[in-house]
Amino acid sequence: MDPVLVPFDDGQGDLGPLSDLRASYEQRSGGLSVLERCRLLGAVQGVVVPDAAAELAAERSGVPANVGVDGALLVNGRLHAGARWIADHVLPLPHGSVLRSAEGSIVAARLSGAALEAFVAAVRSVRMLSRGPMWPPVIDAGWTSGSHQAPSS
Repeated sequence: MDPVLVPFDDGQGDLGPLSDLRASYEQRSGGLSVLERCRLLGAVQGVVVPDAAAELAAERSGVPANVGVDGALLVNGRLHAGARWIADHVLPLPHGSVLRSAEGSIVAARLSGAALEAFVAAVRSVRMLSRGPMWPPVIDAGWTSGSHQAPSS
């Protein structure tokens, strides 16, 4: 039986306009995205994203969004590793365990029950980046403070 994998977007990856309409697991690193790597290694039965992106994520991935799959292996969309590394280091995770990166981000987790529900709820509650009318932000060098004037042309 194929392992059940659920890619998730924890809202920590910002690639500017590339992440406006695509979840982190849809971004290619090398030849494949995390979603594609997961499909090579097992059965993708859902994705987990912030609520603001759920409808689009379900449409783009073809699987339900934000539905916990008991015992599934949750895989961070920011994971930049090949399918072999995922197969060797992520797939063997025992039930109830979490694999973290050096800075503490969750790379993968195999959860069920209340732990799975809490994890999905935490990801769903992540606020999407709101860029406002001007992106990227402009550093104010004091041009409007009166102490400096823009060079005349």
